[in-house]
Formats: sequence, C-alpha cells, structure tokens
Amino acid sequence: MGSGGGQWIVEKRSSFRSEPLEVNVSETGCLSIVVLGASGDLAKKKTFPALFNLYRQGFLQSNEVHIFGYARTKISDDDLRNRIRSVFLVACCSIMLMTEWFYQIKYVSGSYDTEEGFRMLDKEISLHEEFRNSTRLFYLALPPSVYPVVCKMIKLCCMNKCGWTRIVVEKPFGKDLESAEKLSSQIGELFGEHQIYRIDHYLGKEMVQNLV
Repeated sequence: MGSGGGQWIVEKRSSFRSEPLEVNVSETGCLSIVVLGASGDLAKKKTFPALFNLYRQGFLQSNEVHIFGYARTKISDDDLRNRIRSVFLVACCSIMLMTEWFYQIKYVSGSYDTEEGFRMLDKEISLHEEFRNSTRLFYLALPPSVYPVVCKMIKLCCMNKCGWTRIVVEKPFGKDLESAEKLSSQIGELFGEHQIYRIDHYLGKEMVQNLV
C-alpha cells in the first residue's frame, strides 16, 4: 500500500490462489469501516489495534474515515471504547492520539440475521457520508458460520448507493476444501469476486507448530 498516490497495490486472495491486484482508490471523500463482531475478542485484540496503527501512520484521517462497530451485545459507544481501551493503554505511545481516535468509533447493536439492526446501521453510516465520494468496507470479525447470513443482510440493507462496497472475511474460511467452496459459493451469489477479501491471521500456524 503506497502513501504517495491514489493507486494502491492490494493482494487479493481467493480460496485457491493469490495474485496482485491494482485498484484505483480515491484518497478524497468518506470511508466508512464497519467492524462486525465488534464486541468480541478478535476485534478487541486484532482488528481495532490494526485500525489504530493505520490511523497513527496517517492512513485514516479523522475527517475522512468513520469507524462503526456492530454486534448483538447491547452496549453504548463508550462501553465499546472502554472494552478495547486496556489493549491500547499497553501499547499506545500517545494517550491524546488514542483518545482522539476513539471518538471516531460509533456502535450499533443488532442481530446478525434480521433486517432491523442492519437498517439502523445503514442509517447511522449515512449520517456521516459525503454521498458523492463515499465508500464502505465491512470487516467480518465473526465465525464463518454466520458469513452467509451477514453478507445477505449487508447486500439487502447496507450497500453503498454511490461508491464501492467491500467485504473482508476474517478467520479460517471454512474448515476444509468442501466447506470453503460452499462459503465461496454462498457469498459469491451476493457479491462479485472483486468485492470479497479473505484474511486468515493464523495462516500457517499449524505447520509452524508441527515444525517446532
């Protein structure tokens, strides 16, 4: 990812291969990043710290980027910030910078399999968007079993009306080839391949443990 221009080189990973993909990404306008599963351990320890590091390095400017957490847990914006605060206090070099970034985070509570919560999420996102240059990225810090229904709700309720929408799925994508292909098929019915990104932060973990 280059910081000097509007073109980023992104590694696009499918279930079967990995190849570089050149994507023209506008550096102006509004980006909404939605962390689904925001109250969970993965989001607390991995996703939010990663987003903060991007902010600290200048990639996520406060007037251009809005971060939304979504989960079933009924908590407030401040409750979510307090849940993840302990992780940041250990590693953060600037309390002022951390506090500034925390106030970018909004929280919406709702179910993963009904429209009501996702309609509320769409409404909350829309309040912060500049509609001519707005984009949405949905980060699924969730178990793979709920990917299909969550993607269905995003497609039905939360698609960007003016810019692009991207889906990032986290954790192992299925437990074997058959389940991975099934998930790919289910999500592929809702989104184009260019809209889907798969990340496994434990990729290769078992192999390394076996070597040890």
